[in-house]
Amino acid sequence: MPFRLHMAVAALSALILVGAPVRANELLWGDTPMTFGAGVVHPDLMVHWEDDDQFIHGRNVVPLPVELRQSRSMTMLAVQWAPKPSLNIGVEVPYATMRMVMKDQDFAHHGALSGVGDVTVLVKSRVAQRISGVWKTMQAVTGGIKLPTAARGRYMSDEMPVAPSQRPGSRQLGVVLGYAASYNRLQDMAVFSTRYTKDVTGSERMGDQWTMDASYGRWLQRADQPEQLGICLLAGPHWERAGRDRWFGVRDPSTEHTLLGAQATLLVTKGQGTFRIGAMLPFRRNYPGYQMTSRLQVRAGAAMLF
Repeated sequence: MPFRLHMAVAALSALILVGAPVRANELLWGDTPMTFGAGVVHPDLMVHWEDDDQFIHGRNVVPLPVELRQSRSMTMLAVQWAPKPSLNIGVEVPYATMRMVMKDQDFAHHGALSGVGDVTVLVKSRVAQRISGVWKTMQAVTGGIKLPTAARGRYMSDEMPVAPSQRPGSRQLGVVLGYAASYNRLQDMAVFSTRYTKDVTGSERMGDQWTMDASYGRWLQRADQPEQLGICLLAGPHWERAGRDRWFGVRDPSTEHTLLGAQATLLVTKGQGTFRIGAMLPFRRNYPGYQMTSRLQVRAGAAMLF
């Protein structure tokens, strides 16, 4: 899927905003403990862009004798269904594209890799809920299985090898564990979540992936009726840790990293639709090996309730 098509998908997804009472069921970084009423179907489309223009070792940017640039994009379709109000069953289907350009004087070297990633089946259970006159708290746990459904391919179109974590999917069976908690009032909210993913099969597997996110959100415009427009601004820290991939018989240090950044999201609700767009700015990074990385991550998403 060309990068321009990813952008078109994000633009078209905004068209599903047809009208939702004030809520924040979906975030761009992290998760919420929100579950839905029995029988509700909840599709969600999210697009993620990164333009890697920095080569980093440790915490330092390393100059290169050639111009090297890499762009990455991912489109994620997630669908959740609620068999009962405290339980959601969902599936996530990613499609990823990576392109690389290396220029040395008059010579330009191009490479690309794209395809469907590993499908993940998830179950979210709300384990606690307390409601008072002015606030509500919720907690939920998530468990899931990552299926080895990704398109085959260890190499880009130029025959350059690609590590398992940088492919559309690692094509290995994996497990997913998560937790989310929230504190909600009429005018604002606070949300925390964490998610851990681990490949459990195969001689070539991606390193363990662990993320934590916290967000504070305030309604700039609150919708008291379903047909009214609601606008919420959320911001907070994002932390992620990636372990070393196993491939070619070694644990590759160039795939390990730790990142701390600040993210912000603008969320708009109307009727049964939600649209959000946001950015994450990394301000502390550590790469034991050498990696291409970006100065900014941009994400957008749209969702509906049926």
